[in-house]
Amino acid sequence: MDFSQSLEVIAREPEIAVDTEGFAEDTNRWLLTSTTMGISVSLADGTGFYFPLEHIFQRSGVPAENLTHQQRQYLFEVLSKHPNQIHHNSKHDIKALDKVSVKVNNFFCTMVGTHWIDENILSKALDYVSKLFGGEGKKRPESMQAIINGLGWQYTFVDDMNIYSVQDARAAFEIKQRIWPEFVAQGYADGLWDIEQDFTRLVNDMEWTGIQVDTKLCEREVIKGEEIMTQIRESLGCNPSSPNDMADLLLDELGLPIVRRTPGGKPSFDKKAMEIYDEKLAVMGDIRAKQIVRYRGWQRAISNNYKPYLLQVGPDGRIRPNYNLHRARTPRMTCNDPNLQNIPRESNFEWNGDLKRAFIAKKGYRLIEFDYKNLEFRLAAAYGKEADLILVLDDPDRNVFMEYAVAKGMPYNPAKTLHYSIMYGAGIPRIRDVFNETEDEATKIIHTFWGSYPGISRANQLAMDNVSNRGYVSCWTGRRRRLTDRHKAFNAVIQGGAAEIVKRAALRTAQFNSSDCNLLLHIHDSLLWEIREDLVDTMVPQIKREMERVPENFGVSFFVEAHEWGKK
Repeated sequence: MDFSQSLEVIAREPEIAVDTEGFAEDTNRWLLTSTTMGISVSLADGTGFYFPLEHIFQRSGVPAENLTHQQRQYLFEVLSKHPNQIHHNSKHDIKALDKVSVKVNNFFCTMVGTHWIDENILSKALDYVSKLFGGEGKKRPESMQAIINGLGWQYTFVDDMNIYSVQDARAAFEIKQRIWPEFVAQGYADGLWDIEQDFTRLVNDMEWTGIQVDTKLCEREVIKGEEIMTQIRESLGCNPSSPNDMADLLLDELGLPIVRRTPGGKPSFDKKAMEIYDEKLAVMGDIRAKQIVRYRGWQRAISNNYKPYLLQVGPDGRIRPNYNLHRARTPRMTCNDPNLQNIPRESNFEWNGDLKRAFIAKKGYRLIEFDYKNLEFRLAAAYGKEADLILVLDDPDRNVFMEYAVAKGMPYNPAKTLHYSIMYGAGIPRIRDVFNETEDEATKIIHTFWGSYPGISRANQLAMDNVSNRGYVSCWTGRRRRLTDRHKAFNAVIQGGAAEIVKRAALRTAQFNSSDCNLLLHIHDSLLWEIREDLVDTMVPQIKREMERVPENFGVSFFVEAHEWGKK
């Protein structure tokens, strides 16, 4: 079949699977430096085509026969007009197609679709998912792998890539066919997927735009933090990064209990264990405890934030993070390269109190953060039909956590921590460890909490019963969360529901996107905008009002706080 005939066949098909191949000179800056090498298309009957665009070799020693300029234009026109495309990772393929000016109309992402029908599937990678649903998986010729290992992806032969890429597109089509009945059965095909398509495009826009980094501040903080860490190691006479040193210091010298054990029965100092120890150390008066907390705070800020920001910043001074639509088990997004979801909302700690200041507006603009106030707790009150609690939440001058703290004789921060810990499924051991209480006292704290909110307690029980009876809970949009631990059911309902509220708020406010007013980041319950200085007074009330206009009637108000980034 010649080139013209293949385009005619593709144009007639009601649905095609498309896979893009490319490479980047700098993988940390993929968006800016990537090249789309070729495009493969698969049809419903398994027929496949590969269209080389930027290859170097056809096969060993033979120059590549890439499409001519005119052929490229014909191909791009056919693809841009095609009504339905399938991809495995549409967010990526849409960007790669955009690189060659191909517009994508209606699409289905088998990576996200697989995640939706079962978020607990071990991997959403194409090879794994294809084999999971009875397909062949990927095909990579040995010669192709040898070239990739020796020279790099961009030197791959067209003949090898033809086999590899066409099979990828074919696998995506097969996955769509196999998961579609379940996708429909779970209620995702009517409306929800249309919203996800719009959201995918919006996320791509955010990634393209990026956010400017204050590299000088990041460099100063790295130097400062590393000096402090060196001083602490010398003062303690040990290394807080070393599990062996921590065993001596935490258990023997500070007398803290063993909170987790390794499979072999030894005391564990893994990430989860250290999170518990961090909470215990933070409330201790011992100077060594405070030094460990300080050391670990700086260590995290440097390794998770300041250094990645410096590594990932582009030549134009902006970071372009990668948002993942298929990794969080709730409808929340995750983010990497770098992870901008771990920026604290507010912090008085020296090691991360300046994190937000690492991001700056371009000249003549201001960064404004729009943050839902107590979003998840408001949803919990709504589901529990807690009338008295809703009255407090609906009054912008009242603080529910402060009132609870006063009523129970607790400090404010522990009262807030208690609320979210218990709603997130924390049991007696967790409350015992966090608040340094006995098991009896921890049990009493949990019973007192649920007794204060009987409606939320009933909603929590209903969510647990749903997991016991059918294996999943649903948030208000219908998205499911499959669980084996029923105690996390209510958390899944409110966390997933909150994520869906913010997603729709981002889509509604996208109407304000322009070169003068741009949505840059989506961080859990907040949206960050870069707004031209002379438009701030006009745009802030409009964005705030649109975010607070949650279409679903939950019976509780949703307040959004707008403030300059890093100045809350």
